[in-house]
Amino acid sequence: DAGYGYAGDVCCDQPSSEPSSMPSSTDCTICDDERTPWMKDNGMYCTNPYFTNNFCNKEEHWKNNKFCRRSCYDAGYGYAGDVCCDQPSSEPSSMPSSTDCTICDDERTPWMKDNGMYCTNPYFTNNFCNKEEHWKNNKFCRRSCYDAGYGYA
Repeated sequence: DAGYGYAGDVCCDQPSSEPSSMPSSTDCTICDDERTPWMKDNGMYCTNPYFTNNFCNKEEHWKNNKFCRRSCYDAGYGYAGDVCCDQPSSEPSSMPSSTDCTICDDERTPWMKDNGMYCTNPYFTNNFCNKEEHWKNNKFCRRSCYDAGYGYA
């Protein structure tokens, strides 16, 4: 996690509370965030939008190994046939203990709700999180902004 949440936020490593169309746990797979060897060697994580946007279901090596399976699924670039359960990522984290952090949600704007848009979409994290006063005042997409490193200092 990038750790740039809203002022005073240290978000716990918890699953998003964002509404989901996820199936029940009996109809889904618990997907992990296994990184490529290069990512591990270079301290890179699956939640980085660069990887989800460019590699997930676009590169044969990634498709064959299902790297970053959870993050790819959450970003809308899941692997063929995957239905991931609504579970937290197994990606290593340097997050503080739960007693030192806030459980951050992914409350969407009314427009996002009306249009079926979710906070995990990189368009929103890259363009609105720490750039729009309305977002800052309402702490929209708090978890996704924090994870993407575009939160509020």
